[in-house]
Amino acid sequence: MEQHEAMVDWLKSNELLYNKNLDSYKDTKKKTFLWEKQAEVMGVNGDELKIWYNSLRTRYTKLKKTKSGDGAPEQSDRDQWVLNSFSLLAPFTYEVKKRTVVSVSKSYHCYIYN
Repeated sequence: MEQHEAMVDWLKSNELLYNKNLDSYKDTKKKTFLWEKQAEVMGVNGDELKIWYNSLRTRYTKLKKTKSGDGAPEQSDRDQWVLNSFSLLAPFTYEVKKRTVVSVSKSYHCYIYN
């Protein structure tokens, strides 16, 4: 868990990895360099770190979007940790409403004549 805390601290100091408002957000070479450098410090693969981050970011947004009225779901200690630690992403994440596809308009009817 200590390594996870260190990663969260590292993310806080490297906002260009998640803040789309920064010009450097689009600098993929710089971001790749940061991931690889941190991976080297931690003794893991850079892709593993990105996967760790992406999975916890996804988990954070799913936990955050629990609808009111659903009751307070039982949250594990890990879920609480994710919500607290990744709250730094709150200003940079938003819910995208699902689009529905209507294949046939209600006013359109197809008749088959014999």
